[in-house]
Amino acid sequence: MLLNIVVNGYTFVIHIQEKQIIILCKLIGSLSRYWWSVKLPPQNSARVKKLGGSPAARKRPFGEG
Repeated sequence: MLLNIVVNGYTFVIHIQEKQIIILCKLIGSLSRYWWSVKLPPQNSARVKKLGGSPAARKRPFGEG
């Protein structure tokens, strides 16, 4: 059996047997809880301003200046 997996735009074709499918499904199920917890920073500059941040990096540590 051939399995196509797409990750970050790359397609991986894997030849697996039936027993390996069960192991793969368990692995994906256990990792899926981490996928939901990953959040990317906002890409929209208006949204950054709304959150009180700045698109530029801070030049001084917090509490100084």
